[in-house]
Order: sequence, then structure tokens, then C-alpha cells
Amino acid sequence: MKKVALLIAAFALVAGACGGSDAGGCNAIMDDGLELFQDAIDELDGLSLTDLSDGSDPFSSQDFEDRSRDLEQRTTTEGCTNEEMSELFVDRIGELEAGENNPAGQFLVSILKQAAEEGEFDFTG
Repeated sequence: MKKVALLIAAFALVAGACGGSDAGGCNAIMDDGLELFQDAIDELDGLSLTDLSDGSDPFSSQDFEDRSRDLEQRTTTEGCTNEEMSELFVDRIGELEAGENNPAGQFLVSILKQAAEEGEFDFTG
């Protein structure tokens, strides 16, 4: 569950700070944010619970942190609001997928979908 909390925190960084925006820019940021999460979900494929508890997870990688930080900066620059990013996330969360042999990824996708549907994300960080 700690890893899920880290993922949700990282996605909050993706959305970053707020203020009026260009919808195209916010869509592009969401595209890249979803790609970041899909890459992490794909990396979960084949990892055991032991691997995850030993810190061998995609959410602790420098690449994940760097990409999250870049998305946060872009969101600030574009001035995307919390409402815009939340709506985009809810509308597009169904794009995330985990293969049938990736139970950790499936679990993560289901938690993200539930949190999105229940409005549990605050993208203002």
C-alpha cells in the first residue's frame, strides 16, 4: 500500500500547481502523465512481492522522479487548474492497463480507477 501512496503522490506532482490554462497543453501533460504511469505498470510485470518490498519498483527509480518533476513544471507553466486535471484524469483513467500476468499492475490500476471515480485526487499538490 505504501507504493500506491507513492504513486498517487507522484501523480499529484504530474498535475502540479494551478491557474487558467490552454486545454491542449493540459491534454498533452495528461498524455505524458498516463504514459509515465503505464510505463510503471508495465515494469511491475514479473515483479514479486519480495521484489517490491526490497525496493525494486518503478516508482522509486530516478527516471520516474525526473519525469514526474518535468510534468509538474509543465503543468505550472501551462497553468492547468485542479478541476481541468481532475476531469482529464477521470475521463482517461480507463486507458491504463495491466496484462493478465501482472497482478500488481492490475491491483494498482483498480486502485487508481476507484480513487479517480471517488474524486480522491487533489492535483494542486
